Amino acid sequence: MISEEVRKYKGENKKDVKYYNVSLSDVEQWLGMGIDEELDHVEFEQEYEKRVKIIEKAIDGNDDMEAFFIMTMENKTYDEICQELGWEKSKVYKVSEKLKGKVIDYIKQK
Repeated sequence: MISEEVRKYKGENKKDVKYYNVSLSDVEQWLGMGIDEELDHVEFEQEYEKRVKIIEKAIDGNDDMEAFFIMTMENKTYDEICQELGWEKSKVYKVSEKLKGKVIDYIKQK
């Protein structure tokens, strides 16, 4: 069961997330592929947003992954995530790895 702190954090911050804060390398890592750097700026941003939406759909309903992804998109460090969510660092690593696997499984199903 998700902790009350995670619920509170998600409720307060979900509306304010700006998708351009998540690092490109995080999106590439989670999706296992790079974005063609030869695309013009508009196409690049569209592809980037598409990939972020894929991640959101893949993790929908998993409170831990959603909280982790929101905080990652806000450029929080693993230490900050641990502090704000009350998690051990090992949990942050496990959630990160599970998120990557969930996204890959979601893509394979499509």
